Amino acid sequence: MGIGEVALTPNNLPYKLGEISLIENHTRVGRLGNQMKVVVDENRYSQRVLSADSSFFKIFDYRFVQGDPNNVLHNPREAVLSEQTALKLFGRVDVVGEKISFLDFPPHTIVGIVKPSVIKSHIDFDVLLTHENSKYETNNWFGIASYSYAKLVSSADQNSFQAQLDSLTKNNIYPVVHSSGELSFSEWLASPNKIRLFPKPIRDIHASSNVQMELGPNGDYQTRVTLTIIGLFILAIASINFMNLTTAKSSHRTKEIGMRKVLGASKKRLTAYFLIESVFITFVSTVIGAALSELFIRVINIYWNGDITVSLMTYPVLLVYLFGFVLALGFISGIYPAFFLSSAKMIPLLKGMKLGRVLNLASARTMRNGLVVLQFAISSTLIIASLFINNQLKHLRAMDLGFNNEQVLVIKNMPVLKSAKQAFRSELMRNPAVKEVGFSHRLPADGSSATTSTLLDPETSFTLDHFYADENFDDVLDLNVLEGEWFNADKQQYDSLVVLNKTAAMSLGYDDPVGKVFGEYWTIIGVVEDFYYGGLRQEIGPAMFIHDKGRFNLLSAQIDTKLISIEQIEQIWSGFTNEPLEYYYLDQNFEAQIQSEKDNANAVLVFTVLAIFISCLGLFGLAAFKAEERLHEFGVRKVLGAKVSDIIKHFGGGFLRLIVFAFIVAIPIAYYGVNLWLNGYANRISMGLLPFAIAGILAIIIGLGTIFYQSIKTARLNPVDTLRSE
Repeated sequence: MGIGEVALTPNNLPYKLGEISLIENHTRVGRLGNQMKVVVDENRYSQRVLSADSSFFKIFDYRFVQGDPNNVLHNPREAVLSEQTALKLFGRVDVVGEKISFLDFPPHTIVGIVKPSVIKSHIDFDVLLTHENSKYETNNWFGIASYSYAKLVSSADQNSFQAQLDSLTKNNIYPVVHSSGELSFSEWLASPNKIRLFPKPIRDIHASSNVQMELGPNGDYQTRVTLTIIGLFILAIASINFMNLTTAKSSHRTKEIGMRKVLGASKKRLTAYFLIESVFITFVSTVIGAALSELFIRVINIYWNGDITVSLMTYPVLLVYLFGFVLALGFISGIYPAFFLSSAKMIPLLKGMKLGRVLNLASARTMRNGLVVLQFAISSTLIIASLFINNQLKHLRAMDLGFNNEQVLVIKNMPVLKSAKQAFRSELMRNPAVKEVGFSHRLPADGSSATTSTLLDPETSFTLDHFYADENFDDVLDLNVLEGEWFNADKQQYDSLVVLNKTAAMSLGYDDPVGKVFGEYWTIIGVVEDFYYGGLRQEIGPAMFIHDKGRFNLLSAQIDTKLISIEQIEQIWSGFTNEPLEYYYLDQNFEAQIQSEKDNANAVLVFTVLAIFISCLGLFGLAAFKAEERLHEFGVRKVLGAKVSDIIKHFGGGFLRLIVFAFIVAIPIAYYGVNLWLNGYANRISMGLLPFAIAGILAIIIGLGTIFYQSIKTARLNPVDTLRSE
């Protein structure tokens, strides 16, 4: 459950959820840190640490290797470890009763070891600690601190649960938050300043959540849908190949079909026979594909740092779905060939007549041509999509971020220096290779989230992302101050003085924002140019900088990496603490996003190549059949004076027309799909004509290249041999 546009819920909520009749059980979860330091035998490990109450394992199904799920997290300072974490920290799993320590946290006793869940979700932890419950206080409905999860009774539905949450809000939150009573509850619930609890099925959170401050990083819904569609395209192409080649090669089964009919096989039995044959071929292919998928999952996990845990080996229920898939795909792929072949009459077949004379192959030919068009329309669509995806990736790489992120060193563990932070900064600044050093509590694209919401008037709220930053931070990132000034070390600074980005100033509607006060508290002293601080796909939103020395946990230093080394910085660091230096370079934040986009683009490219390859296999087989079917015709043409080039032109012309028509069909489909995909980016490229033209040329070259061998082979045959065979 979440509140407004934030996934976190009020401190008081767990005390009231038990009063809702539709809730069978509920738990609260807190996030303590993705890189929290766990200390074992003086060794330090960065771990993902969450906190939860004792109901956690009554709602979420984890298998315990050690410990009793009914008796964990009841007492303060208890810890449950994942099996992998226990092996990493201790080299064994029988560690129940032992203690683990933290750098800035009291020791905890290990009470359980669990196996990781096979199905990945946004709830992912290495260490789970006992959640420290806050007391119920009437005014605690303003604060948000933990995540609430509820298991509903089997008869519940989302609408009825939402109604009960609204009732809880009306009785408990509304009287506190809207104490003036100027608006009725329904009016307040419809206003921008409401606080409304809303439920979200847990299976949808990782896949499609769009709220802030989620417990874990959300999945890439757009990429998942894209790859799913491409997978279905490849499956369709393979099915088309099967139908095409089965009907094309039907003439070779004349005697078989005739004999089966002589032995009493009815049309219904023949249809069933060909369908079973199709399902069997699909089954064999699926077994091979399943084995390859297990292999590829392991290769991806080893070489590309993948985290794929679901497979046929770890999740056997997938075998049931796979069996259903075999039946469905085998039936769909074989239905047309089965009815087509079983409709042949017995007597003409036994007389040795070709199937082409027994059946009306014109309809089959039309069907085959239509399938070829569909096949290459899909391939052309994927080629167009790949070109635009690659162009969008280039655009993201060249995009102006609005700040300097090159050669900016970030030191993550500044809190260990405590009061010596400024002394360390001064020591760094003595080195001429260090251009500027500043403090902040978060940095652009570091995955963190911090928002402030304030009332502009009784009916209008305004939400901004916020950064705590010192007087030097603008020089470190080369932020462009458009109006007013940045924080000044020579002047007294207050936490009510803020610097806005351009989007925030425009959203407030101020022509001259400097000196204005909004939210009855924040005074604007300056405005900086917009800069990307979230994901590259996201639109730049309102943001503000606040000066607060108590929140400076990160140090950023703009350095000349040619003149100063990390070893030199570590030497300076060691003069202040024995803790190891933890650092990274700021450009890694966006480079990680670019790499993710590149991986997605590469995946689309690989599947596109695979789809084209399968299409070419089908086209090659169909061309071979066509060549064999028209040997007599081409022999006659050569006798009548046709040249090799004429035969090639005549043979390839029919396929060329199909490929061109397929590309024309692909254009509107690709335009719609690619435009929809590009809309997922706030800063996107326009859809020019060049990628379409390149894709068209590639499709024609690939298609003609596929049938080139058969064209040459057919055109160079001796007509004496082809005519003699007749």
